[in-house]
Amino acid sequence: MSRLLELEKQPLANRHEANSAKLASLTGLCLLLTAFVYPAHASEASEIVIEGATAVFNQEQNTIVYAGDVEATLNDLMIHGDKLLVQMDEEKISSITTSGNPATFTQQGRSANSNDTATAKAKTIIFYPAENLLELLRDASLVQGGNAVASDRIRYNIGRGEIDAGSMVGTKEERVRMQLIIPASRSDQDE
Repeated sequence: MSRLLELEKQPLANRHEANSAKLASLTGLCLLLTAFVYPAHASEASEIVIEGATAVFNQEQNTIVYAGDVEATLNDLMIHGDKLLVQMDEEKISSITTSGNPATFTQQGRSANSNDTATAKAKTIIFYPAENLLELLRDASLVQGGNAVASDRIRYNIGRGEIDAGSMVGTKEERVRMQLIIPASRSDQDE
């Protein structure tokens, strides 16, 4: 109530300027949020939904920061973490950076009974929607269909299924660990 009285005591011009600034910020936020409809592939439209305990929009930097048990979903992809930064480029999302202890990523398999669900975890996960690229940094691991890779840095091209793993630039070189499931040959299965 006291805030309302303070506003009423201000000259009409000041209240109008304050309301205009708030309206401009809200309009900018609404326009930015409409940009969350983003094509996963050039021929189809997709919607990214992000939820968190708090969200702060910075119009000048064209970013939204979510905090507190954050979850982002895009079709069959889900990213979860403690904090998430959406970086916009004009009206499109250029990257989604998620941090956590660890941050996690899940991509459901193509069919309900398939074993090609991909799961990943790292201290930091960066998703580039336009490139359909996932970058896992610090204590990173990726598992799909029983195959696993662990490294300090993993770049995973989701569309192509390509993995590039190694040490982060400027850090102590660490080894990449891969565990692959090799199916039994037909002759072994017939015996």
